[in-house]
Amino acid sequence: MSELDLDIKVRPGLDPLDLPQGVMVVRTDLEGRFVYANRAYLQYMGLQILPIGASALEHTDPRDVPAVMEVVHRALENPHQTFWVEFSKPTRKPWNRSRWEFMALLDAARKAGGRAVHRF
Repeated sequence: MSELDLDIKVRPGLDPLDLPQGVMVVRTDLEGRFVYANRAYLQYMGLQILPIGASALEHTDPRDVPAVMEVVHRALENPHQTFWVEFSKPTRKPWNRSRWEFMALLDAARKAGGRAVHRF
């Protein structure tokens, strides 16, 4: 079992990460390109499908990119520790600013293999 497996007790067949609202989860590769996003994130961003390979920074307000990059570097230097940052999405929604939690994920060789980003 990986260190990231969650023991969540829910109704059979219900995946809490697949709900259209609530916790948003995004995963990128080391270059910051999307490899996964759950339904809540897609719905919030008004996307039908995830633009696999597109830069996640395109979904960050340009004024907040330096703060996001600082947290990314801290996460990569400290794998499996989480770091919070507040930033805006470039949307016209009234609630476009939120706190996100960043964590670097390790592969089987204990090398950084990607980033997981969660919004609560």
